Amino acid sequence: MKRTLKIAILLCLAAIVMLLMTSCDELLIKLRTGVETTMSDDGKPDDGKPDDGKPDDGKPDDGKPDDDQPDNTPPDDGKIEDDTSNEDNPGEEPHVHTIEIIPAVEPTCIETGLTEGKRCSSCNEIIVKQTEIPVTEHTPELIPAVEPTCTEDGISEGMKCASCGKELAQRTTIPAGHKVFIDEAVAPTCTQTGLTEGKHCSVCDEIIVEQIEISITEHNYKYVVDDPTTTPIVVICTCTSCNDIHTQTVTPTDFTVTSKNRFQIGFTESTTDLVIPAIFEFNGVWYRVVRIDEKAFYNCSNIESVTMPNSVTSIGGYAFQGCTALVNVYINSLTSWLAIDFGESFDALYGSANPLFYAHNLYLEGELLTELVIPDGVTSIGNFAFISFGSFTSVTIPASVTCIDDFSFYGCTGLKSVTVDDNSQLATIGYRAFQYCYDLENVTFGANSQLASIGAYAFDNCYNLPSITIPNSVTIIDRSTFQFCSHLESIIFEGTIEQWNTIQKLTDWNFGTGKYTIYCVDGTIAKDGTITLN
Repeated sequence: MKRTLKIAILLCLAAIVMLLMTSCDELLIKLRTGVETTMSDDGKPDDGKPDDGKPDDGKPDDGKPDDDQPDNTPPDDGKIEDDTSNEDNPGEEPHVHTIEIIPAVEPTCIETGLTEGKRCSSCNEIIVKQTEIPVTEHTPELIPAVEPTCTEDGISEGMKCASCGKELAQRTTIPAGHKVFIDEAVAPTCTQTGLTEGKHCSVCDEIIVEQIEISITEHNYKYVVDDPTTTPIVVICTCTSCNDIHTQTVTPTDFTVTSKNRFQIGFTESTTDLVIPAIFEFNGVWYRVVRIDEKAFYNCSNIESVTMPNSVTSIGGYAFQGCTALVNVYINSLTSWLAIDFGESFDALYGSANPLFYAHNLYLEGELLTELVIPDGVTSIGNFAFISFGSFTSVTIPASVTCIDDFSFYGCTGLKSVTVDDNSQLATIGYRAFQYCYDLENVTFGANSQLASIGAYAFDNCYNLPSITIPNSVTIIDRSTFQFCSHLESIIFEGTIEQWNTIQKLTDWNFGTGKYTIYCVDGTIAKDGTITLN
C-alpha cells in the first residue's frame, strides 16, 4: 500500500515538472519573437496565423505562405524592422527604423566634406556613418599687375584662389616714379654752343635734370711751318674743328720739354701717341721745341709712338727710358733726324736718349723705312743715330759722310748690307758702330775711299759676315774690331801685302773669327800668317 502511494506521488511530481517545462518554453518563444503564444483548440501552440479552415496535415510550418494564399509582403517603404525583440517591454511590438538619408557634404579648399550617411528619423540611430573627405587644393587665378605711374605706386602680378579668394603669391609694391629719358649732351664747338646732359620723364615730360648751355670753345688750331728753325716763323694755323685757316708770323721762344712742363705740349699720363710739336702757343706765348730733356718721358709706359719735329736738335740721356709700349718713331726729315745730338749716355740695359732703342721701327713721312739711304750732303752719322733700328735691311752711305760715330748702327739686327759710295770722304768708323748686327752679310767700300780707321768692336758679333772689303787707305784696325765674326772667310784688301802689314792692328782685332784669307793685290795671307804671292 505504501509502495503504491509512493509511485503515485512520483508520477504527480513528474507531471508537474513537465507542465513547468512547457510553460518555460512558451515564455522563451515570447521573449524571442515578441508575439504572445496561445494554445489552439487542439492543444498546440497558436502560430498567430488565421485559421484557413483546413485540417492540420501534421507537418511542421516552413514559414512560407500557402500556395493558394496571396503574397501579403508589404512594399519597401524605407522602413526596416529591428532585428531584436523589445526585451524591456515584452508585450510591445518590435521597433521598425524609418530610414533618413543624411546628404553628403562636398569638400572645399578650406573645409573638409562628408560622405552620404543614413539614420533613423524616429530614434536618430546612425545606420550608415558619414566619413570625412579631405579639403581640396586651391584653384589658382592670376591677379594682373598694376603699373605704377609717375605719382602712384603700382603692384606686381599675383595669384589667388578662385574659390576662396585666398592670396597664393605675395604681391609687391612697385614704387611710383618717372621714366627717365637721357637728353644727350651736345659738345660745344668753336662756332656753336653746346648743352650738358639732361633728363626728363618720357611719360609726363617733367624736367628732372635741366640741360645747361655750354659756351663755345676756342679754336683748336693745328700749326704747320715750312722751316721751324728760322726766325721769325710763318705759321699756318688750321682749326681742326671748323677748318678756319689763317697765317701768323711769330718769333718763338726756344723750349725744352721736361718731365715737369710736358703738359704744356698736350701730354697726359694716358697719352699713347705722343706728338711733339715744332711750335706751340701757351698762355699767349709762342714756343719752339728745340730739346727734350733727360728722362723727360721716363716710365711713360702708355706711349706707343713718338712723332719728332724737325726743330729738335738734342735729346737728353734716357729721355724715353721705361717707355715699354713704344714701337714706332715718326719723322719728316732724315737730315733733321741725323742732326739730333743724342748725347754720350748709354747702357746696354737702359738704352740711350734715342727712342729707336725701344721702338725699333722708323717711319719717314709715314712710310716704314726698310732701305735706308742717307741724304747726300750729310757729313756725319751721329752717335746712336739708328741704334736698334730693326726694320731696315740695307744702308747706303753717300760720299759726303766723313764719320760714322759711336753706336750709330748698334744692334740693327735686320741689317744685311752696307754700301759706301765711290770717292767717299768717310774717314772713321766709330766705336761699336755695327756691333751686334747679327745678319750683316756684306760691307763694300767704293773706289777711292778715304777710310783711315775702324774703331774698337766696330763689327763685333757680326757672326754671319762672310766677307768685307777694306780700302788701302786704312791705317788702324782697333781692338776686337772683328771679334766673333765666326763666319768670316775673306778680307779683300785693296792694297799690297806690304801695305796690309803696315796697318796697326790692336789686341784681339780678329779674336774668334773664322779661318779667313786676306786677299791683297799681290798675294794672299792666311789667318795663321802664311803668305802666298801671286
